Amino acid sequence: MSRRFLMERNWARAALALTVGLLLVLPVVLPNRTRVDAADLDRQAQITTAFREAPYRIGGRWVGTDIEVPPAATRLLHTNAILSRRFERIGGGAKLSLLVVHCTDVRDMGGHYPPVCYPSSGWTRVDTERADVIELQVGGRPLPLRVYEFSRIEGGIREAGIRVFNVFILPDGRLTTHIGQVRRLGDRRAVSAKGVAQMQVVTAMAMDDEDAADAAREILEGMRGLMAALGVWKERDDV
Repeated sequence: MSRRFLMERNWARAALALTVGLLLVLPVVLPNRTRVDAADLDRQAQITTAFREAPYRIGGRWVGTDIEVPPAATRLLHTNAILSRRFERIGGGAKLSLLVVHCTDVRDMGGHYPPVCYPSSGWTRVDTERADVIELQVGGRPLPLRVYEFSRIEGGIREAGIRVFNVFILPDGRLTTHIGQVRRLGDRRAVSAKGVAQMQVVTAMAMDDEDAADAAREILEGMRGLMAALGVWKERDDV
């Protein structure tokens, strides 16, 4: 057996030992996901219950029906809880949809928000002169929403348009309309593991701006129990 062969074999053994060592050590030094503690698990359970108990009838004016969520979307986002519901004003007229998603890890939400998700489903963003962010009063408290508009051709002949009101709910209950703030939290594993929520109210673009905002406010008023479970306005309530 040649000396060169022995050296190569020894190098191969050393490399294998190093690789095995790294595989054992890296999950500890650089974990992909932070372990969730008991308090986080309890909070996740409370949020799941609040989503399940979200009302189907709101203010005596709206009635809701569930909309099926594609299983692939649920797996992709690693959702803890998801609410997808269409509401119609009793007596006819206005219709809108509500989507609320809670992820168990902030990092799972970083690439999923209207300017990414809707174009990937065939919608084109519409540039308007309207304000990008509005503020609604829900339960006497300010709730900021970023407004997006999208359009697409359906059936090859008819143009459809939608308006999306969007907001993120951070682990501590703060509200933000900026995806950058969500992504920055994902850099801190201990915070990221506490999860994040995204809330969308979708109306037809043909609906008057003021009517659409008022309809969104009414629906969100009915979701105050859900928002309380997510910690929205918690600091103010504790004062």
